[in-house]
Amino acid sequence: MPLNNAAVLEKWKEFGKSKCITWVEEKEGLKPAGSALRMSLCRTVDTYQALNKRKGPKLESFLKEAFSLPAPQLQKYQPGTDESSQNTQDSKLESLKRKLDSKTKTLKATSAREQYARCKRKKEEERREELQLEIDKITRDRDEIEESLNHSLHLLEEEKAERKTQEESTQYLQTLLEDNAVLETFDATSRTYTLDLHQCVYELLQLNVSSSAVGGVITSVLKLAKRKPSKVPCKSTVLEMNLQRLSLSQQQIGEQLSKKTDTTLLTDETSKRGTKYMGYEARDSDGNFWVLGLREICTKSAEDTLTVFKQILADIDSRCRDTTSATSKALLTHIVATMSDRAQTEIKFNQLLEDYRASVLPTVVENFDTLSDADKQPIVKLANFFCGLHALVHMAETAKTSLQEAERNLFDDAVPNSDQSFNREGEPGTTRLIRTAAKAFAPGVDEKSGCFGPFFVYIKDFLKENRLLSLPLESFRGSRFNILFSIAASVYFLRDQMLSYLDDVTAKNRLLKAVQADLKVEEFVAGCKALGLVSKLITCPLWNVIEKKDVSILDMNMKYLQLVNFCTNARDNLDEFISGKLFIFEDQTYVERDCIWDKLIEPSQFDGTVKVMLEILLPALSKLCQRIFADHLPGGRYGDIDTADPALRKKYQSVPKSSKFAESIFGMLDYQIRAKPNASMLAIEASIAFAQNKTKQWLEAKGEDDIQRSITQARSDARQIRRDFKERKNTITEERRRALRMKIAKNEETKQRIIQRQEQITQDMIEFGLWQTEAEVENQVKSFTSKKLQLAALTAQLRFREKVLHQQPGGGRQQAFTISKKEGEKRVNLSVGELEEKVKSL
Repeated sequence: MPLNNAAVLEKWKEFGKSKCITWVEEKEGLKPAGSALRMSLCRTVDTYQALNKRKGPKLESFLKEAFSLPAPQLQKYQPGTDESSQNTQDSKLESLKRKLDSKTKTLKATSAREQYARCKRKKEEERREELQLEIDKITRDRDEIEESLNHSLHLLEEEKAERKTQEESTQYLQTLLEDNAVLETFDATSRTYTLDLHQCVYELLQLNVSSSAVGGVITSVLKLAKRKPSKVPCKSTVLEMNLQRLSLSQQQIGEQLSKKTDTTLLTDETSKRGTKYMGYEARDSDGNFWVLGLREICTKSAEDTLTVFKQILADIDSRCRDTTSATSKALLTHIVATMSDRAQTEIKFNQLLEDYRASVLPTVVENFDTLSDADKQPIVKLANFFCGLHALVHMAETAKTSLQEAERNLFDDAVPNSDQSFNREGEPGTTRLIRTAAKAFAPGVDEKSGCFGPFFVYIKDFLKENRLLSLPLESFRGSRFNILFSIAASVYFLRDQMLSYLDDVTAKNRLLKAVQADLKVEEFVAGCKALGLVSKLITCPLWNVIEKKDVSILDMNMKYLQLVNFCTNARDNLDEFISGKLFIFEDQTYVERDCIWDKLIEPSQFDGTVKVMLEILLPALSKLCQRIFADHLPGGRYGDIDTADPALRKKYQSVPKSSKFAESIFGMLDYQIRAKPNASMLAIEASIAFAQNKTKQWLEAKGEDDIQRSITQARSDARQIRRDFKERKNTITEERRRALRMKIAKNEETKQRIIQRQEQITQDMIEFGLWQTEAEVENQVKSFTSKKLQLAALTAQLRFREKVLHQQPGGGRQQAFTISKKEGEKRVNLSVGELEEKVKSL
């Protein structure tokens, strides 16, 4: 099979020129051809490279062609041995050879020129073809461009026509705007503001625009549209509209919440600026919170709390134009549980509420009176749950008591205190350190004696190394649930930096000196570490579980049991607790593993004292949890129920795990009182209820006729709401005056009894005389022959010195003037000798 150009080119690419020539010679059985074969190979390569640039069919044809081998060389003729003939022939051959070489050169030159001409002509033809293709392409592109230009010109003409139409429309609208520059916001016929303006005012009030600025805001905003209102409401009108928001909110409750079943009532009480307030909130099974009312109360007694709740239900009936009280009865009977703190007044209110609800049930539930007591029980009985976050407050109080006991044992009742002015009765040194350190170093606490600014600059690099953007300290007041434990962890973490700063800059005032002294007491620092570990391993994980939405109130039975068991287990395994190897909820425990956590679990010189404190603190926390979570533990009211029962889970689906929402309402109340000190409680209640119940969204979802009806009703309700508020205010004022008069009368009676008692004591002293010396005491006692008279005389001496002279004995008044003592379970009167010794000591 003849050798083609493709095979030769492949070997040329693989072996190179020299080896490729050798391969061809061996393949074709040629003798060494030298430069002829090399030239043939070079021509083949040049032709291939030229054709390869265009990648056309000619390239494929060329590769299939046979390789052009050089012509074989002629062998020299060798004649006979005749020398002369040989010479002649040699000369002829030499001449022929020269001629042949000349012709060969001429032929080669001619062949090369022909080859060059053919190649040139071939290239020109290929170039001509390429140019023709380009011409065809340019022609097509020109046609397409012309078509596109024509289309664009057509669109431009249409756009010009449309723009002209728009300009005409704009001019028309501009004319209309100029003709209607005034926006009608007031209906002169009905002498009322339009619905749109009412809704605008409602929204501006929700955005915390003050009532006096509402009109100005409306005017300013309308200027953006080159318009102005026909009339804007004045301050008093805006305040009236604010009361309308309360009516709308109560209408919404009557329309929506009254249809919700299995709801939970949340109640809480607070005091602001000497006035007591009660909040009533609800939560439905969809997880929505509702503000039923926020009212000022005379006292926080359970009876007053229930009375105010009845007033709120009556107000809702009035807003719904319900003369049969069906709305309030539905709201009341749909309540299946309560959520509150553990105050005794709340517990009493829950019982009164249950009794009141039971009295209403026969009018709502069909054939209620025919039901057996067993069937009535689940309908009548309310489930009373208590706030899980308030447990953290109780834990803090228990921790203070436990630390105080531990410190008394460690210091033999002589707890160090460098400055008595910062001491509080019943407060351990550790708590004092936490409180004063927060006051000195936390931002915005003590602007006079504190040092937050310089200290923050001093430890900025330290905070950066620990990936902290701010100082991990806050005011000891504020977020009160976990504040003691969290600040304790921060104080322990920053202790070295605090001491270094106070030593370097020199503590100049009493606060900084007191903090510096307490930071040097290792027992106080150990107390901070113990509280910090409790924060990271107990209180924070518990708080995290309470905040989880996928954990129900029934699921907390297991969580509270784990909490109690963990406190007991941690007491028995203190080394693992201190090193951070024990977790309250096992692998589901949330622990913030930050730089403070690393510092707390790091072994330190204080660990021995930390263990001593934890040995007292952890059992106390366990005992506390067993008491406050008794209802959720085995044997408790809810501890043995089937928490997986779908019916029970549905029934208690509305119960939150804490009363945080009720606390947040008081936070809003506190803000409103501080930001608007002249605002009435009625205005504040309207603002909070409208915002938290999402009344704006409820109103906007209605049709125009329904909106008209609701706002018209709210306008008519506003005056009645104000009258009811004034009546309640007067009633509360009168009740307080009556209570004050009773208190004054009681104090007056007490004073009279004291005077009468002092007179009686003085009469006794006139009879027995005042004994001034020990010898006189002994002689006077001996002068009475009757033991009864001796006891009476000695008792008179003690009472006169206590009640009339108000003598201050060194050992304490209670022990100095008591006339009895405890023996076993009873108290017995002191003997004559014991009373005589007391009188002598005075």
